[in-house]
Amino acid sequence: TMASPPHPDPPAIPSDDPWDDPLPVQPAWEGAEGQQAWGGEEATEEEEEEMTGVNPPAMASSLAAFFTSLLTCLVAGGVPDLELASLRTGNTAAGGADGAPTRLGRATTTLSLTGRGARGAGRYARLLMAGAAAHEALSTGRCLTQRDLYYSFKCVGVGGVTPASAATAVTDLQAYFRAPRAAFGVVAAARGSVGGQVWLGMAGAEEGDPAWADASAEPAGRPLPGDPAALARLATRTDAAFLLIIEKDAVFRRLCEDRVWEGLPGGAVLVTSNGWPAAGVRNFITRLRAANPAALDTVLGVCDWNPAGVGILCAYKYGTRRAALGCGAEGDEEGGGAEGAGVDAHALPSLGWVGLRSLRLAAAPPEASQALTPRDRAMAASLGGRALAGHPAWTAELEVMTGSGLKAELEAVDAVGGLGSLTAALVEDAVAGAWAA
Repeated sequence: TMASPPHPDPPAIPSDDPWDDPLPVQPAWEGAEGQQAWGGEEATEEEEEEMTGVNPPAMASSLAAFFTSLLTCLVAGGVPDLELASLRTGNTAAGGADGAPTRLGRATTTLSLTGRGARGAGRYARLLMAGAAAHEALSTGRCLTQRDLYYSFKCVGVGGVTPASAATAVTDLQAYFRAPRAAFGVVAAARGSVGGQVWLGMAGAEEGDPAWADASAEPAGRPLPGDPAALARLATRTDAAFLLIIEKDAVFRRLCEDRVWEGLPGGAVLVTSNGWPAAGVRNFITRLRAANPAALDTVLGVCDWNPAGVGILCAYKYGTRRAALGCGAEGDEEGGGAEGAGVDAHALPSLGWVGLRSLRLAAAPPEASQALTPRDRAMAASLGGRALAGHPAWTAELEVMTGSGLKAELEAVDAVGGLGSLTAALVEDAVAGAWAA
């Protein structure tokens, strides 16, 4: 039996799930991060990550040692299996009555070149190619995107190449090394914005420096960088009381145009990721709150009244299993523990759901809603039975949805009551404390 290539952690608890099963994308909300297509730039850039503490030279050395050991095994006539952290739903714990962030368990799964036929060989090969591309990026100081990997795979004729398989290759690399995507030089495209009462500037800039930009002066907010290095150089200053996390860009823009923060006591900062929470956006929120500890005490989410919108808020509230890759074991404040469960560092357990909720739709005509699909119902059942166990206000909303068989978008409020109705409703509910905790 040939020795496996060097691994950052000893093998943990083997799982009995076949390694080559696709990552579950339905019906559980935990898998929803694999459902979006290349709308902005990347196929699955919404896979979260801890972007601090990245050490490119150290990871480049680890990748070089990995390939050296692999080649040594091959020369000796062996083909080593690879032990990856299992990202199956059964290896995670999230939400529940304690409101804890997502924790990734210690189970592993085996990636084999010879044991699963052509399908297995393709995935094994794509992991190796992703590792080689990451080593080149780290060694040369360049950045890498999943789209770069996709075309690299196509040009060398690796089988089974799709945008999703390129995303899976990056995830497999993360799962083998137990490291965030940023550790491999893989960056996300910019996919988010910030608006409201916050000033943005370069780290180290003095107060009053013209480099500071007032986000409240921008009717559509200011875009956030996807590059971790650029994000780390971004300084913030705010004294706002509320942080509003908005599901959709169109609604974010409307609320910025209406200057929703002027109606909230203490003001507000608005953030959107244009759908599923991108890594850079969640990292920005963490940095924003850490840099302004006396502000942003109340965190509220604004989403469509449908299971997908609730799932997006759950990803902000509890985090995702992929975000836990590279995080330390529970109780390991330094991170990078050799074993145990990683914890999503960007979870927001205190996030409350302020809208859109069923009471705001009570007087709306039937035309303002759409029928739930079978997929919607499956997602609602998964959310209510797993992530939101112990949160009666959230599960009650899901029960109203499934009982009525309907869902609605945020824009329906303005369509029924006129432009500005949504902004007024959100301000009224936030001031009254009428949100689901």
